[in-house]
Amino acid sequence: MCRLKKINVDIKEFKRLHAEGMTNKEIGNSLGFSQETARKIRCNLGLPSLSRGRKPVVSAIIDNDELKRLYAKGLSDKQIGSVFGVSNKTILNHRKSLGLSRCKKWKSSDSNIGKFKKLYSEGLKDKKIADVLGICRDTARKIRHDLGLPPQALGKKHFDFDKLKYLFAKGLTDKEIGTIFGVVLIQFMKGAMI
Repeated sequence: MCRLKKINVDIKEFKRLHAEGMTNKEIGNSLGFSQETARKIRCNLGLPSLSRGRKPVVSAIIDNDELKRLYAKGLSDKQIGSVFGVSNKTILNHRKSLGLSRCKKWKSSDSNIGKFKKLYSEGLKDKKIADVLGICRDTARKIRHDLGLPPQALGKKHFDFDKLKYLFAKGLTDKEIGTIFGVVLIQFMKGAMI
């Protein structure tokens, strides 16, 4: 229960009615208060508005406190989305609206620079380095640039072209060859062989 001025509101019941696709007016009538009060409660709970008879866009209601708890545990947007039954983009947008950033602030220390260089030497690209260190990709790109390190080459150097030519000559499909090399599409590779 929560109190909105002089009105007691059963939050679980409110969310349940919203999840069933009820509009502000219908929820207000059901719980005994005005459409405007229902709208204010819905906005305070971060629930999307619904047109008459329209089902919610999301299959579960996002509880801000639960989202913050899962975020603090270090779960990704995709993992949090699976908890609520929504897409990672929905969680991303909701998380940003709550002021929760996925990126840590970079502290330039010998230890952090050493970690960065080690990951770079292992062949990781900016995005992967950023994911490991918990920083934004743009931050990783700037650090790499400041350290005078060139961008990692595209994945072509990791392919055995002789094996690729052999498999192609055997008549394997792009999908079959891609599975062998662990990539989705290798169409771009055929141009390199001709």
